[in-house]
Amino acid sequence: MSQENDVTVFEGNNELSDADMTDNEVAGSNSNANSKEDQGDSVVVESKQKFAVPEKFASDKYAIIKAKGKQFIVREGVRIVTDRINVEEGQAVSFDDVLLVSGVENGKTVVRKGEAALASSISGTVVEHKRGKKIVSYKKKRRHGYERKVGHRSDLSVVLIDKIA
Repeated sequence: MSQENDVTVFEGNNELSDADMTDNEVAGSNSNANSKEDQGDSVVVESKQKFAVPEKFASDKYAIIKAKGKQFIVREGVRIVTDRINVEEGQAVSFDDVLLVSGVENGKTVVRKGEAALASSISGTVVEHKRGKKIVSYKKKRRHGYERKVGHRSDLSVVLIDKIA
């Protein structure tokens, strides 16, 4: 496990290409990152790929979920704003499409993804329904008298994450 620019990097067996890494990770990729003496902390990773986690999520239990076609990094007590969910305000909602779950078990950081993460469930409460900012689209073709202006506001739901299980 190495730390660069407030990002904790968990390393598995496979390496990402230079296009998938940031400039700082590419510059530091010449060192032997997989050697045992460089890794001071013991990390259990069920993934075979290298991925980066923001520093603010490195010590807490967190999950990456997919809701309404978008991915969110969530912790317990965090509010997320997603497209409208057809549930009344104050009612419980469950996110079953879990992509990754991480936490600390027996003093070790454990990261589960794939089938192990799908066994997890994230539950939350719909706090409110609201509408997003107005987005305006304008088209014009000069010298032809063609102008079109359309706009829309997205229907959104605010969800408070209650439990990561």
